[in-house]
Amino acid sequence: MTFGALMVAGAATAKAEPPDQATIAYAAHFAGAVCEVLDRYPSPQGLIGIGRAIVADGLTPRQAGWVIALSVDEVCPEHIPVVLTFIRSGMTI
Repeated sequence: MTFGALMVAGAATAKAEPPDQATIAYAAHFAGAVCEVLDRYPSPQGLIGIGRAIVADGLTPRQAGWVIALSVDEVCPEHIPVVLTFIRSGMTI
């Protein structure tokens, strides 16, 4: 499943706006770290922790979601099921 498929899966719970350049740059820089954390905590709660850390860095929750989605799609697609579980659960960061 690709990022496009992730966004289609999440479309029912949120309107998808494309990521801005700051979000893309953040994801490019920290994708490896996002995936390392997911390797240790492969759960919706792990995603919440990652999202909160990204928000603490100054991004919005929406931007944090994009960072996670971009990171998983590009670096660790084995974690797509965790992202889909998070989306389906209705949880938020």
